[in-house]
Amino acid sequence: MSTKTAAACSAFAVFALPIFLGIAFFAWTFGPFVRMSRFYSDYVASMNGNPEALLADASVFSPDRFAEGQIRFTYVDLLLGQYRAAAATGPSPLLLDAVQKFQAYADEHPFRYNYFLELAKAYDEEAELSKDQSFFAKAETAYKHALEIAPGRQDTLYAYATHLSNTGREEAAAALMRKLFMEDSRLDETSYYLGFLLAREGEPHYDEALRYLENSLAHTGNMSPSRAVTRSVYEVFFAYYYRQKDPAHLRTVAERLSLLEPEQEKNLGAIVLYIDAHHAVPPVAIAGLGD
Repeated sequence: MSTKTAAACSAFAVFALPIFLGIAFFAWTFGPFVRMSRFYSDYVASMNGNPEALLADASVFSPDRFAEGQIRFTYVDLLLGQYRAAAATGPSPLLLDAVQKFQAYADEHPFRYNYFLELAKAYDEEAELSKDQSFFAKAETAYKHALEIAPGRQDTLYAYATHLSNTGREEAAAALMRKLFMEDSRLDETSYYLGFLLAREGEPHYDEALRYLENSLAHTGNMSPSRAVTRSVYEVFFAYYYRQKDPAHLRTVAERLSLLEPEQEKNLGAIVLYIDAHHAVPPVAIAGLGD
């Protein structure tokens, strides 16, 4: 190789190659960026009364590359967020469309547990909204596939245990959480889910459920996994222990509710003081709690 040729090659390597690679990288990332931006634009339009913005825009979801997988995941996740926040209350053609698109992508790329976990949650939501039991069966399949990909994932097991409870298998759900708790009792979220699922089994399990919930909430506060869910469970406990005239358990519940329901903090504090002074349940409960 001549000196001039070698110099030309060196100049290309120093100047032209980085420019070429930069242009290639820009082209590789620009397409997915444009589709993601368009997806968010279509999503906002759909939430503002024009669902066809997403339903009719096939370009957002093609071709099937990684970015499109993320778009499909986001499509489902945003809609589930709407339902969790009670911003949407009935079956939605958008949710059905999102799940169908995401299922098709996940079937072609069956190695990401979080994709199947998200699908399972979406099918559970569809089952609750539509009262169509076939969606529960699809959720079960997706949960099991997620667990095959990533066995022992706590987030998947918590969701699957809740699914079991929602489909009438409360004992199996609690047994699954007991097994997890025995494997590692340090996980506060496991303790929470075990208490929550035991509470679903009914009054004979309330004492044990309260113990596990308090064990978790003593470390994690009142927001895990949901303040509204925690509050509703403790309201049930309050009514039960008031009827049972059980001052010790009622005191524990009243203290927790005073944190969950700051608007009732004064009244609940009065109940705690009465129990401390008289070692008995007060004669009058708070309206709406001890009914």
